Amino acid sequence: MLTTALAGVTALAALVAVPLVLRPTPGPDPAAPATVPAQRMYVYGFGGGGLEGIRRPTKLDDKDGGVGVRVPEGLVEITDSGPVLLNDNPDLDMMQDSVVGLPDGRVVVFGAWDRSDGATKPDGTAVMDMRYTLVVLDKDGQTTTKRDLGAANGTTRMPGVTGDAAYILRGERLVRHDLATGTEADVPAASRISQYLAQNWQLVAVGGGRAILEKGENLGTLAKVVNLDGSGADSAGIRVCGSNCDLIGLIRLSPDGRHIAHAYPTGAGKTRLVVSDLNTGREVVGRDFDGRVQFGGLGLMAWADDDTLRLGRVVAPEKDGAYDLKDVLSVETVKI
Repeated sequence: MLTTALAGVTALAALVAVPLVLRPTPGPDPAAPATVPAQRMYVYGFGGGGLEGIRRPTKLDDKDGGVGVRVPEGLVEITDSGPVLLNDNPDLDMMQDSVVGLPDGRVVVFGAWDRSDGATKPDGTAVMDMRYTLVVLDKDGQTTTKRDLGAANGTTRMPGVTGDAAYILRGERLVRHDLATGTEADVPAASRISQYLAQNWQLVAVGGGRAILEKGENLGTLAKVVNLDGSGADSAGIRVCGSNCDLIGLIRLSPDGRHIAHAYPTGAGKTRLVVSDLNTGREVVGRDFDGRVQFGGLGLMAWADDDTLRLGRVVAPEKDGAYDLKDVLSVETVKI
């Protein structure tokens, strides 16, 4: 599947809680807006006394050893200086599917929330009343919006967010969800997008006034570009990734909607990064890196601006043991 991290409810590994003080998200500096990342990288740590395994085996008490990573409990932003516990707000205690940090400091979170309040069945197992939920935090990490988006049945996703709206895919219907009011309306190109979805294209990203759909073909990936306002002709299939793309874990669209980045494992602890120009179909970056790019369910890749990509990788050390995320994390800046 091309977009595992966006499809349905993501099952995350249990991670060790590391107590940290609440650190509010820094707001943009009006005097230097170019320094504010257009996108931000996140991982999410749950408590439970476990570690996320990054090299054989995942249980550190196994006699053969292994490597595990501790992640602070809560929403963690990967900054240039390392992991920062962004917020331990209880409104974020849910199965997070998408987290988008906006340049003004707000954070938009989409995921599944259990509304059963501890109800149990007669045999003692928990009753899960999962509901899709949208949470908006201000730049100080406080909840400004918490909104029920319906039953969590695997058919609703959030493929993109702009400054004032989240784009929600409800089945095969793409709607614009106003962050301030909660009102929803079909995007003008909704019917065209729905037709492609019925032909097994997958909606992977929304941004820059565009919807990007992809389809696997002979282990490669084709992309189709549709203008959200319904104007112009839709692009023909553009090849955006040439080989082993059936293993893709991360996809990020640049803020201007021109470039699309794919990162996927190539084996032996390596990650392949491919960036393609959606206007020309030309591959502009193709590089291999050490380490694992998909981590903690949300993914370690983000565009700092239209031409600069940040790629975070978790690199397993040679010595077995348990490590803090900051000690095994490497962030690469890639210019397009």
